[in-house]
Amino acid sequence: MKQIYLPFSIFVLCFTFLFLLPKINQASATTVTLTSTADAMIQSLNPNSTYGSNSHLDVMKSYPPETDPEGKTRSLIQFNLSSIPSSATINSATLAVYLYGCGGGGWSQTVNDLRIGRNKGAWAEYTVNWSNKPSFDTGTVLNYTAPCSLVGQYHSYNVKSFVSGWLAGNFQNYGVVLYGNELSGVSWIKFFYGREDPANKPPKLTIDYTVPTQPTTPEDGDQTSSPNPPKQGVTASDEESALKSSEQTAADSATTSAAKKATSSSAEKEKTGISAAGIALLTALVLLLIAVVAGYFVYRRRKRKLSNKKAAEGRTKEPLENQVLDSKDKPVTEV
Repeated sequence: MKQIYLPFSIFVLCFTFLFLLPKINQASATTVTLTSTADAMIQSLNPNSTYGSNSHLDVMKSYPPETDPEGKTRSLIQFNLSSIPSSATINSATLAVYLYGCGGGGWSQTVNDLRIGRNKGAWAEYTVNWSNKPSFDTGTVLNYTAPCSLVGQYHSYNVKSFVSGWLAGNFQNYGVVLYGNELSGVSWIKFFYGREDPANKPPKLTIDYTVPTQPTTPEDGDQTSSPNPPKQGVTASDEESALKSSEQTAADSATTSAAKKATSSSAEKEKTGISAAGIALLTALVLLLIAVVAGYFVYRRRKRKLSNKKAAEGRTKEPLENQVLDSKDKPVTEV
């Protein structure tokens, strides 16, 4: 019976660590869905024209195909990440854009490429154009597809590397740029909904992150959003010039209205951390295992000593018995 103590104790220890130890100091997970705070398309055919108030975001090559076969159209998108604590670890970040159309006319539909670049400079939604567009990091471009066979739905793309870098402070959050295959000779177009579109299918960014188990404070980055949060990556001069235009004023009111309707869902998935009772149980089981293992080895040692002692006594008695037998067999000599 004593021989089963050791394997039984090992099983108990493994079971305890399997179900209790992984929960110690585990962080809480939260998911938020943000809508774009700024988006605009830019066209090389009209380098000084602005399209920030348009309801759609176009991405194309050759516009129009007959007169500007090498023309390019890209779209810029930006999100405000101030609601994410600076201490958060990003588990996943997904950009979703709604594809509602794919050209027609002279545009071919053989190109499904969609590329996402990280902008390296500031831009303003209502003043950005092809001439003053920000550059993007060509070394970190994400290559995906947006097939025209899948029109009428959101297309989702992993942008965790960008979001993690923004929150870690590795680079400024100036948003992303959408573009595609811009090689000579190709001709294609894709239509995505912007944040101003009445269809209410704006670009979205869903972020899943974890934070430390201890309560967060404003210093930790858990900031309270103001009624009109400033746009990230927008310079003061850009804001002033934008506010001077009547178009900006109208857009600001539309933005405020859209912000009230924007969905920013945050759900705490799991309240983690182990209770005091769990820690006490784990400690008791570990101590029990130590005691059982120690007792097992003490028992084996004593048993071995007892066995050796009996063996030694047996070897001592054997010569004495032999002497007695020899004396009995020896003939008695008469005097």
